Amino acid sequence: MGSVLKKICQLAPLGQHYAFEPVPRLATRLQKRFPKVDVRQIALSDLEGETTFWHVVDAPALSGLKQRDYSYWGYNNATTESIAIKTQKLDDILQPDFKVKFIKVDTEGAEFQVFKGAIRTLKTHKPYLVFEFGRTAMVYYKTTPGMMYDFLVNQCGFKFFKLNSWLEGLAPLSKTEFAIICEEGSAWNFFATP
Repeated sequence: MGSVLKKICQLAPLGQHYAFEPVPRLATRLQKRFPKVDVRQIALSDLEGETTFWHVVDAPALSGLKQRDYSYWGYNNATTESIAIKTQKLDDILQPDFKVKFIKVDTEGAEFQVFKGAIRTLKTHKPYLVFEFGRTAMVYYKTTPGMMYDFLVNQCGFKFFKLNSWLEGLAPLSKTEFAIICEEGSAWNFFATP
């Protein structure tokens, strides 16, 4: 837990870093492991309030705001626990003049909602984005690849890439290409640049 955060802290030791983890004991673990990081025990979303978070005890990385079928990952009888949590918009947490350079989102299907709650930050600061998005989770949030593409590309001005495609200097994905990749499940991790 926290492997990406560790790498971010190593690459940007002078940066101000935030981490968001709704599961109380996992948030505490992050706070202890990364004392210089501002760890918040909340879930980012497009709404402020309270909701249920489904913690998958057998596979915490599959936890999220929606209870799902976990058999795709080999957890036919996954043990889950419901936890009452708070949700907040990233735009309500960060000061408008706080310059964000990089955002990584892996919320098991709620990525679109996280980005909607960060629209001011995305439009103003144009940070680089790494996010997970795929059909096995997005359907539970009634989100489509087209919705994600229209929001980030057409409304916020980003370009989409598969992670390896950007590293190889290939062209950004079209809306159709992004949709096909998401529906086929041939990639889950994407990169967006201004």
